[in-house]
Amino acid sequence: MNTTKRLLTLLLAGLMLLGATACGGSDGDKDEADKEGLGQLFDEDDKENNGDLDYDNSAPVVSQGLEFVLNSDQQSYSVTGIGECRDVNLVIPSEYQGLPVTEIASAAFKYTNGLKIESVIIPDSVTVIGAYAFSQSSKLASVTIADSVTVIEQNAFEYCPLLTSIVIPSGVTEIEHSAFKNCIKLSSVTISDNVQTISARAFENCDALEQIVIPAGVTYINGLAFTDCDNLSSVVITNTDGWVTEDYREEPLDVSDPADVANMLKQGDGMKRS
Repeated sequence: MNTTKRLLTLLLAGLMLLGATACGGSDGDKDEADKEGLGQLFDEDDKENNGDLDYDNSAPVVSQGLEFVLNSDQQSYSVTGIGECRDVNLVIPSEYQGLPVTEIASAAFKYTNGLKIESVIIPDSVTVIGAYAFSQSSKLASVTIADSVTVIEQNAFEYCPLLTSIVIPSGVTEIEHSAFKNCIKLSSVTISDNVQTISARAFENCDALEQIVIPAGVTYINGLAFTDCDNLSSVVITNTDGWVTEDYREEPLDVSDPADVANMLKQGDGMKRS
């Protein structure tokens, strides 16, 4: 009898141990399957929704709280001021209330209620940067302008002492009067091939500017365009044919030597291409 009980006890214990092992294996397999399934689900969603998106390089978030006014065409807006926005790294939105933002109004960010803008990104909906738009932005060090911009009006970026580089977009045909005047740390200027005119005082007192390339499309450089650019030592004229003095005498000029051209412009001798 005792032997029978012992056998039954051992059999029951064995069955319990076998059941526990089977359950453990099932749960383990289930956990692994769940992990694998979730991983695949995440991967598929990630690929479908984000492609090869690098989260560290995602598009900047547009600034909120700026002021806008509906343009006369009733189909677009101009940004007119800083409003309640407190972003020092300003990202102009391409749309407002469902319509494109096409202009940055005159003096829009000249007065910012004490906010010191450090950088600005101008989207590809904007075509006009108004006069004095960023004038006297004492902390502005970086400006990105979309190729959609066709007009940078006078004094738009004057007195931005920390601005170090600028790329004039391909749609612009004229660098207007005093556009970058007194940008004393401006050392890199890239002018697009479509620019035709560099107006008076456009780069006046840009002390850090040492060299610049004038593309083939330029046909006129005002004599005051590079006034007080004391360190300018090289001005490369891409198309050297047909240049004359800007005065009524229109005397032929040899513009093949970048150092000579720099000296002429610093002395206030303008030039045009006939």
